[in-house]
Amino acid sequence: SQFHYDKEWNVNCLLSGRKRWIFLDPFQFEDHFQWARGKQFVRNDPLNNHWTDWVYLDPDHTDLIVQNKLRNADFWEIIQEPGDCVFVPYAMLHQVEKLDEGTQVAASWMFLPETIYDEEACQEAPLDEDLPLAAMDTLFMYTGKGLIPQGYNDPLNFV
Repeated sequence: SQFHYDKEWNVNCLLSGRKRWIFLDPFQFEDHFQWARGKQFVRNDPLNNHWTDWVYLDPDHTDLIVQNKLRNADFWEIIQEPGDCVFVPYAMLHQVEKLDEGTQVAASWMFLPETIYDEEACQEAPLDEDLPLAAMDTLFMYTGKGLIPQGYNDPLNFV
């Protein structure tokens, strides 16, 4: 993927394949990035970030003379193996790369930071039987060809 942030919390669980994740805290360096959408990141009010945005930054080939402010940046890298789940906080810049050949299967659960668990409302959830996937809302679809598109519609527009 491109180096981007999502407006939602994200839990990504990998069923097969391997992924490399790189994270960078945008709160420290947002003024030093070239944002693709014209700086949609709102540092002082991140719950009101506009959709998603991405930066033109390749963490494997960053010129630290040109991007000298990033010399002090903390990058985090993890390798996700089958069975691993990765939690990605909203607004955290991240890039994901597939590491091996073949089909990779993963599932992501994305939810807004304002979401509050309501145990009483969940009492009526049909947990005694399987819930069909068709009962879930799909925010974004990827055909499997080319770059993964960034910038699906703002989930608040679906409510």
